[in-house]
Formats: sequence, structure tokens, C-alpha cells
Amino acid sequence: MALRTEANARERILMIGSWGTGKSEAWCSIAKWLDQTKAEGQLYVLDTDNAVDRLIEGQPWADRIIPFDLFEWDDYIKAITEARSKGKRDDWLVVDMVDKAWEEVQNFYIQEAFGKDAASFFLQWKTDNGKGSPLAGEYGANWQVINKLYSSFIGKVARFPGHVLACAPVDQVNREQEKSKEILDTYGRFGVKPRGQKALGHQFHTILLALSKGKSGYAYTTIKDRKRTELSNEDVVDFVTSYLVKVAGWKL
Repeated sequence: MALRTEANARERILMIGSWGTGKSEAWCSIAKWLDQTKAEGQLYVLDTDNAVDRLIEGQPWADRIIPFDLFEWDDYIKAITEARSKGKRDDWLVVDMVDKAWEEVQNFYIQEAFGKDAASFFLQWKTDNGKGSPLAGEYGANWQVINKLYSSFIGKVARFPGHVLACAPVDQVNREQEKSKEILDTYGRFGVKPRGQKALGHQFHTILLALSKGKSGYAYTTIKDRKRTELSNEDVVDFVTSYLVKVAGWKL
């Protein structure tokens, strides 16, 4: 039987974790099982880490992958526009790593608004003053523009016609210094939050924390999920069997 879901809703999954916790292996698992079961679907992989070629090299399922190398902000917009126009309901959009979009849109804005690269901009700010937020501007005007630019990318990610899996590293949650009650309520008990734009988690129905168990493999813990069994340090065979089939109700 082919890997498939009988649900009408498409997956919207954010997988977060430190380096070496199997985040990229999750979408490789999808490609493998699609190929092994001769299921419909391709993976549009937006690669911000220059890692796709190494991950798929020599794999029998490599032809399931449609890669996009993302470096500058224009690459992000062109890639998501093309993927969204070509993607179908059984396809997957993968963004690995999605936090880089937030960093890159700021670099783009600094270059366009101030005519400097980000390093020079922040160095000048530090030399001149170094207080407050260098990108705040008057009444936060700069952040308003940056967030609108960012929305032109992340909004298209959320509206991809098929399934979405995004990967992100984590930042620590400092309970004493964190000002956002929402961040504390959502991520505080886990001690980590996804790196990137602060509202990133709102774009996804599912947030999984990937953990390393050393030589014994990986584990998943649920941070957020809708109407599904929550996992707590659950051993992982692979993403498809351990989450899509076991938790999300997919069929093999």
C-alpha cells in the first residue's frame, strides 16, 4: 500500500531541535517511504543550509526531491512562489532551515534601506550609540516593514497546497528575562523555543521537539498538536512510522 493520509487537512509541521537531532532526516524519511510504497508526491525542498545534495546523494529516492538553493532574499521569494505554483495536494514543501528567512529578510532590508551590509550597519550602530534596537526606527517603523516583507514569504509557506514540514534550531528560554507571556506559556516548560521570527509557531498545527539520545537514536516530544496524542521523549524509528503513521493516522 502507498503512504497516504485519508484526512482532508494537510500537514503543517514545525520540527525544532539542536544540531544532530534528526530534523533533516525527517523529510528524508518521507521521500524514502513515498518512493518505497510508490505513492504520489514530491518534496520541494527549500535549502538554506546547502545540505540537500549531501543528504540525497546516492539515495534511490533522490528523484523525489526538487531542491532550491536559497542564499539571498530574492531566492526565498522566487523559490516559494515556484513551489506554491507547481505543488499539488500530495506534495510536501520542506524548509530546512526556516529560521534563516528571518535573518535574511533583515539583511535585505538593511541593504535596501541603508545601503550597507548587515555587518557594517551593526558595527556603525555600536560605534555611534549601541543603545536600544538598531532596527527599531521611529515608532518601530523599520520592524513594520521587515515583518511585511517576511510575511510575503512565510504566508506563502502556510498556503502551500500540499503538506509542509519546516525545520529550525532552538534558542534557550530564559524565564527571568523572557518578556513574552505567550513564549513562556508555549515553550517555557520545555526550556527552548524555535529560533527565528517570534510568531513562527503560529504558522503550524504541529510543533515537535527533536532530541538526541546519543548512540540509541532520537526522540520526539510534542510542544503543540491539534487533536492528536502527545509524545513525551518518544523513541523514533523514523519520522514516517513514528509520527505520521503512529500519531497522525497516516497509512502505509
